[in-house]
Amino acid sequence: GNTEYGALRLQGNWSGSGKIIKRGPGIAGITGGGKTFSGDIVVEQGVLTFSEPAITGNNVTNYTVQSGGQLRLSSSGNPRNYLLKGPLLLAGLGRSGVSDNENQGVLGALRLEIGSSGTVAVLTNRVELTANADIHVSATNTISLLGELTGSDVLTKSGGGTLSLGTNTTTFSGSIQVNRGILNLDGVQLTNLLSMNLANETTLMGRGTISGGVILQAGAVLESNQGATPGSAPLAVGGFVVQGPSILNLKFVGTPTSGLYPVLTCASGIEGLSSLTLMGVPLGLSASLIQQGNTVSAILSSSSSEAWLLKNSLPLDGLGAGDWSGDLDGNGLSLMEEYFFGVTPATPVSGSALLQSEIQPAGPTLSVLYRKNKAATDLIGTAVWSDTLESASWSSSGITDIQVQNDLDYETRRASIPILPGESRKFMRIKIEKP
Repeated sequence: GNTEYGALRLQGNWSGSGKIIKRGPGIAGITGGGKTFSGDIVVEQGVLTFSEPAITGNNVTNYTVQSGGQLRLSSSGNPRNYLLKGPLLLAGLGRSGVSDNENQGVLGALRLEIGSSGTVAVLTNRVELTANADIHVSATNTISLLGELTGSDVLTKSGGGTLSLGTNTTTFSGSIQVNRGILNLDGVQLTNLLSMNLANETTLMGRGTISGGVILQAGAVLESNQGATPGSAPLAVGGFVVQGPSILNLKFVGTPTSGLYPVLTCASGIEGLSSLTLMGVPLGLSASLIQQGNTVSAILSSSSSEAWLLKNSLPLDGLGAGDWSGDLDGNGLSLMEEYFFGVTPATPVSGSALLQSEIQPAGPTLSVLYRKNKAATDLIGTAVWSDTLESASWSSSGITDIQVQNDLDYETRRASIPILPGESRKFMRIKIEKP
């Protein structure tokens, strides 16, 4: 016990239909089997701890935790099924009457804190928020709420452990605030949720639907569970905002291949994607993040050409292995040329926007200004000239090729060759090929 706040442990057999009310800032513990009582339980202040056998054996019809009280689960193991016979009504952020700095387990209207790690406490009954309430899970432990979650207030998750929410969440119309640890979505249907906010060093993982907006504060982690091949997005959200440098951690089942892996779909605004750092990228592949309409996806590719094909929803034929001579938009440029110049293959772009010829009187010289996609590292573009246009006559001899402008994704280059005395014609082009 505690010399200042006191403690009481009740191990014997209990029966009857009377109400149990826990008052005072100390701790009362109900443990062991033989608990067959059927009255209501109210925690007005302090802590009431229950072991799994004590809860499973009783017939309590209602558990109520008022602001200032705490219901604490005390059995270790995986899993421990707390078979509450009635609903659990939660209010408040935790126990009152104890200073925060006294290591007395203040946080949590519902709290799982035991000496060992790896415990999973499973509740299948209805959990209702009657006011703003906190659920605290310590260390590497887990509380799994598989029953109905109801209420219209703010549910706060504290502690370094995991809170897991199941599918029976459609009637919860409040908000969720994750202050520490992990929130796992086990197929949730939070179709009436107002919002979800994740603080620094917290993690959102799993699958489900969230009607409200999801906000990742700086330092938060979104963990995306993916299969070995692309499937549907594990998350559907109302909005998605990244407020600072955060992490998108890709978790794969099996060995993934190149492809476009949906991460989430969003009904409204998507903001701050550039602040997400991708982690969990398999060896041998590179990754980038892309937004296409209302879908955010991770592109996994073994080359920059694969990434370009995936970004533009084209099949993965690969340079040299498939038909890169096609012209989807009818602008006279092949797929290989559009990749080299960095244009969208489904949107016509005139050649003059990518290539411009110049005659410099001084010299005189023939020059070609052309744009090059910096990402096209698996292609070589060589300026060549000819005076006959015959296939064997093209040469790069005598050409100077310099960068004249350097932008974020593209560079502009000028290839030049002198016009010698007596030359009546000269032609230049950019020869694009795979090394």
